[in-house]
Amino acid sequence: MLAYNKQQQQAIYSLSIYATNQRAVLLPKLIAGAAVPTLRNLTRTTPRNLRALALFLRNSTELQFSTLVDISVTDKLLARGRFSVIYHFLSTSNNQRYSLQLFAKETTTIPSLAAAFVCGQRLFASASWLEREVWDMYGCYFAEHGDLRRILTDYGFTGHPLRKDFPLTGFTELVYNDAEGRVVSEAVELAQEFRVFHL
Repeated sequence: MLAYNKQQQQAIYSLSIYATNQRAVLLPKLIAGAAVPTLRNLTRTTPRNLRALALFLRNSTELQFSTLVDISVTDKLLARGRFSVIYHFLSTSNNQRYSLQLFAKETTTIPSLAAAFVCGQRLFASASWLEREVWDMYGCYFAEHGDLRRILTDYGFTGHPLRKDFPLTGFTELVYNDAEGRVVSEAVELAQEFRVFHL
C-alpha cells in the first residue's frame, strides 16, 4: 500500500473534495459526480463541460495537471451512452494522476482538447494524436479537431475495429495475387454462414 504524507493526501483529494463538497457554489453544472477510489481519482462530467473542467485542472495552482497522458474508451452499450471516455491527466509537480470520465452516444460530439483557443494556444497538445486514435478505433467524433483522420488503420478502411458491433473477421483482407504480382484487398469469404447470437 502506498503511504502519503498529509500534504500529498491533500493534493490527491483536493479536486474530489472540491467537487463533492462545494460544487453547488464553485463549479455548478460542470461535475456530474466524483469518486475517490484507493489509487485513482475520478470525476464524471458531460461532453458539454469537458473543456471548462480540463482548463480548471490545467490552470489551478494547487492541482497543476498540465499533461494529458491518455484517452481510454470502452464500448459499453449503456443507457447513458455507448462509449465511456476517460481522460487521464498527470501533475508532474505533485506527482499525481487524475481522470475525467464522460459518457457519449454514437451521435454525441465531444469537444476537442486539441482545438486552438482564440490566441492560437491548444489546451493540451498531446490530445491531437490521442483523439485521432479514439476516432479511428471507436468512431467518437471530436468537434473542432483540425486533423481528424485515420491514424492506425488504412485510409480506405471501413468501420471502426474496436466497436463491439464490428465483425471479428473484418470486411476485407489483404492477399497476394499471383496474376497481378501484388497485394490486393478482397472481400472476406467465410466458410460458414455468419450467425447472430441474441443474448
